[in-house]
Amino acid sequence: MEPVLRIFFGLLLLLHGLIHFLGAAKAFQPESIPQITRSIPKPEGVLWILAGLLLLGALASLIFQKNWWPALAIVGVIISQFVVSLSWEDAKFGTLANLIILAVSIPAYGQQRFSNMIQAEISALLAEVRLGEPVPNEIDFKSFPPVVNTWVRNSGATTQPQVQVVYLRQKGEMRTKPGGKWIPFEASQYIRVEDPGFVWFVKVAPYPLIHLTGRDRLQGGQGEMLIKLQSLFKVVDEAKNEKINSGTILRFLGEICWFPSAAGQPYLHWEELHETSARATIEIDGHSETGVFRFTPEGDFVSFEALRYYGGKGTAVKRPWIVETLEYKKFDGVKIPAVCRVTWQLPEEDFPWLRFEITHLEYNPDYPISGISHK
Repeated sequence: MEPVLRIFFGLLLLLHGLIHFLGAAKAFQPESIPQITRSIPKPEGVLWILAGLLLLGALASLIFQKNWWPALAIVGVIISQFVVSLSWEDAKFGTLANLIILAVSIPAYGQQRFSNMIQAEISALLAEVRLGEPVPNEIDFKSFPPVVNTWVRNSGATTQPQVQVVYLRQKGEMRTKPGGKWIPFEASQYIRVEDPGFVWFVKVAPYPLIHLTGRDRLQGGQGEMLIKLQSLFKVVDEAKNEKINSGTILRFLGEICWFPSAAGQPYLHWEELHETSARATIEIDGHSETGVFRFTPEGDFVSFEALRYYGGKGTAVKRPWIVETLEYKKFDGVKIPAVCRVTWQLPEEDFPWLRFEITHLEYNPDYPISGISHK
């Protein structure tokens, strides 16, 4: 929540919560609140108190950044609206406050549930990883195609400990169709290297007060894709079918450009195509996918290309999918393609649909990472 919105929302909870105690005062000391014309029974006065306490409790939880504030606010609003309806002539304007509180609290509740799901999936992904003492990188890349050997060494990856886990953050823009509107996004990702898998989670806000949360996941050779409107309502939910499995495995294969030492993992097989390109085949739990890596003569990663499913259910066909480098950066002493563009090559035209920058990357980070947000 933005700071200005947070302050406004906090003041609304405070004022609306305190106003409920006027209804309670009318129930227990009727003569003290002449502005309320309706007589309020004492049992109803208890509900006024309860609504006020819940709203003030939501405020306190919001201030101290406790995850349960949306639930407190939603329950408080439900009770509040019930007593408002009983005293409609005197309290009808409380409905507007309740609607505003619901408009903020319901998406926040959805984000909390989504965050808890992401946290559980990351824990499952990294359950058996033991970072502990750094493991020396002892892979001999001399047996690989010369360009792959040059790439890995030129990146600086061979001077680092063996990479078991990668954590990164991204920002960028995406669109859903050629000529469509570019929509900004922010995303984070955990990647497990030795036993290939990842959890990638993103938040997209195409319109004011409207957002989508998404999660792509690969574990055990099985892929999953989930997109939710306001973090609550499923828009896309696909899992463990040929299209999703293929796409997530190809994505993992292409993303090893961010942790080049993974090129020596036993689940990868390399074949030289040219002095500046090589074909990689990845095999995970019986699933096999192939893509082509291209490099500069100096060994810098240029692009990754593969055939990947494009289209919806029943219409998906394989099209060339290309990840291109626009800019390099160093993270933890390793040079990687940090600014990239992703393009579908369609029969009628090329469709650049994703542009992003890696803003943060860590190898073998402490887990959980302090300050990480799964929202």
